[in-house]
Amino acid sequence: MSNGSKRIALAASAIIIFTAGIMGGMRMARAKQESHASDSSASGSAASLPLGSANVARGADNRSLNENKKAMAASTAEVEVLRNIRDAMILPQESRTTPLLIALEQTTKLPLSKALLDELRSIVDEGEIESSHFVLSLMEQREEKTSVDLLLHAATHQNPDVADRALFALEAVAGTVFKNPEEATIWAAQWKPDAERIKLFDPGQVNAEDNPIASDLRLPGPRGHAPKDTAQQKEEK
Repeated sequence: MSNGSKRIALAASAIIIFTAGIMGGMRMARAKQESHASDSSASGSAASLPLGSANVARGADNRSLNENKKAMAASTAEVEVLRNIRDAMILPQESRTTPLLIALEQTTKLPLSKALLDELRSIVDEGEIESSHFVLSLMEQREEKTSVDLLLHAATHQNPDVADRALFALEAVAGTVFKNPEEATIWAAQWKPDAERIKLFDPGQVNAEDNPIASDLRLPGPRGHAPKDTAQQKEEK
């Protein structure tokens, strides 16, 4: 190759390398500009939000966080209460009543989940008088469809003492006297919980000092009835 041809080839190579460098630099500069524009747009969008909207969003986040914390706390509490109930239930009959009633009293602070209802129903089904009556008192103080359903179930118990106590609890919720469980079932199909009573007996809302009736779960008929009064009303009818 002649010297002239070599010089031409070197010049062409230099031009190609130079052009590639310029193109690469332009691509890098364009990428930086696009990245900066994207960041500026996001920053501008956030800054353009009204102060009130930002506060609302922050408040919603805080509420969601608090609700999650409450849900986790309730779940943890339920697990502990269920464990305490089951531990008490496996104790000998003569020594389990006190720890069982203590564990059952803690259910007043919990919502009636399926797991909790199943556990309470099993206690009633067993038919031991003191513990089953205590469960029925707990259900009597709830203003919920599920608690009434449990009372209806207990009102057909093979033990007449348990069945009568359950029917009395239904009468206390309804504020009337039923001749039999069938009448209570008809009433329950049309009954709707009272919003004010839901608040009054809502788990976590009951204060023993402000509401001594609700705090004494062994009192039959916390809505103002006494067992002998109900019996007298039945005899009169």
